[in-house]
Amino acid sequence: MQYSKIEDGRLINAPRNLKTENGMIFNYNLNREMMLADGFKPVKLIKPDFDKESQIITISRYEESEEYILIYYEAIDKTKSVIDRIESLEDCSIEILATTFDLDFRIFEIEATLDIPTQINIKGANNNMALSIYIQAQTLILAGKYDREDMKYKLKRYLDRNRITKAEYDELISMMDAQELVK
Repeated sequence: MQYSKIEDGRLINAPRNLKTENGMIFNYNLNREMMLADGFKPVKLIKPDFDKESQIITISRYEESEEYILIYYEAIDKTKSVIDRIESLEDCSIEILATTFDLDFRIFEIEATLDIPTQINIKGANNNMALSIYIQAQTLILAGKYDREDMKYKLKRYLDRNRITKAEYDELISMMDAQELVK
């Protein structure tokens, strides 16, 4: 189970390993007692019913209860373009998407390490319940919410495990190049 906390309105995920002044605590994110003592709470996802043919779900907001961090999803039409979605997002939503992208990558790395078969995400696939890796990365790049080296590493790992296609990888790298030229 994922643990997070909210600080200054931002969702903070429990780190995999925690660096302290006494050294490194490995597998911190697996130690429930330590995470609870440090203010982290289990994450509970609140997902609506939706039409999988015409809608996808995306995170709309998050809040803290006494026991949980609640992450709420909303259904949106698949017909919206990525640019329309980005323009309609608040800063908080971009932060949530960035956090979700990071969490998904952590899970992906665990699956890859354990050699667990993973679902292949194809751009524009109609049966995806949530945003594909490609769309998430594209949204973060267009919003400027990424670190180039980190994003490039994640995309390369996704490419190596066939979670994105070579064409998608090349397009996302080109988008980063274009974003950096505009800055």
